[in-house]
Amino acid sequence: MGTKLYCGNLSYNVSSSDLEELFSQFGTVESAQVITDRDTGRSKGFGFVEMSSKAEAQAAIDGLNEKVQDLLRYARPRRPEPAPVQLAALIRDTARLLRRDPGLRGVEVEITGDDLQVLADAEQLRDVFQNLLLNAAQAMDGKGRIEVSLSNEDGRCRVAVADNGPGVPGEIRERVFEPFFTTRNYGTGLGLAIARQVVEAHGGWIGLVPADTGGAVVALELPLKPPEPRA
Repeated sequence: MGTKLYCGNLSYNVSSSDLEELFSQFGTVESAQVITDRDTGRSKGFGFVEMSSKAEAQAAIDGLNEKVQDLLRYARPRRPEPAPVQLAALIRDTARLLRRDPGLRGVEVEITGDDLQVLADAEQLRDVFQNLLLNAAQAMDGKGRIEVSLSNEDGRCRVAVADNGPGVPGEIRERVFEPFFTTRNYGTGLGLAIARQVVEAHGGWIGLVPADTGGAVVALELPLKPPEPRA
């Protein structure tokens, strides 16, 4: 039995289990507010989830904030503010930030190919590649190699992100970019949906492509920055 969830002018059918997860998270945040306000070690009050420390409460708040921000980004996408972006440098910086997570330090990111420049919103593209790299790293349980290749394909920049994890089962390949679809026990299932939204807003394309040696490969294409006119 599903329920319709409204966000702005969008509506989605959400399962009962997803709603229970959402409401449990709001309960957790309310507990965290009580702990923070009263400066106690445990929460009190009807319907609150007990927590043992402020750190646990803050982690709950941070986790829910990420989910809310994902929902807002998808429901009310910001219009891109294009500027010249060196794509290899942006991906390299994003990978460096990713490896600051202690659980992902066993991940190696190799970037190869052409150093291409696109006309794009750097902040939005950074979010796209952060999501793709994080998905790849989590698919490998935080250990392994991610290969990112850049190439010029008929005047368009093509980027392929390949991991050596278990790959994506055939029965769900068509669903991974759907909003709220996830195979994990956490998260909103909006990461790849937002990535597609951003890429398409830049006049590009993103999708899963066949992998030669196992794992998963996500490829995207973006228009290259037009050459400067000659004086």
